[in-house]
Amino acid sequence: MEKYEGVKFRAMRADGEVPEQCTSRLLSLDAGLKGLLSPSANEGNLSILCGNGFVIKGTGSRLTLLKKENLSYVAALNEKEFSVTYAGALPSSESFMHHLIYRSVPACTILHFHDDNLLSRNLRYPSVPKLPYGSRELAKEVSSKAKLSKIIVMDGHGFLLWAEKEEELLSLLKSIL
Repeated sequence: MEKYEGVKFRAMRADGEVPEQCTSRLLSLDAGLKGLLSPSANEGNLSILCGNGFVIKGTGSRLTLLKKENLSYVAALNEKEFSVTYAGALPSSESFMHHLIYRSVPACTILHFHDDNLLSRNLRYPSVPKLPYGSRELAKEVSSKAKLSKIIVMDGHGFLLWAEKEEELLSLLKSIL
């Protein structure tokens, strides 16, 4: 597993706050992950579409234990400049990956998590090669595979699940655990 060294994109803080209606939806979904995932550190991320952007777990926070102050609203991304404009907490290093997936499939929610035991089971889902976390290359590879499956294996990195409805995400996760 690659050592985490922070976000790789240029982060620009915007005025405003994380929209409350989206905050409560994401926190409810995160609570549903308890008992299914057991992250021991900053392992993975969760996001939901919200208005013209998306709400995503902030970098350094922990899935299943999220609070309002751990969330970020990604209002804009500039692919050419590799920059993110956000409100709230500093967004996850995989914000570009979430952005490209939202652009390419009818997702309303995305979960990325790490689970070495599950990776060792050689599950039969589309996979992407080992690429640096938070990179443009990883974001492009995963978003291209999202067109083929709602479950993607990220070699040496973890899993990505996307769903059209929030309730569906937990069902997808249960199906592979």
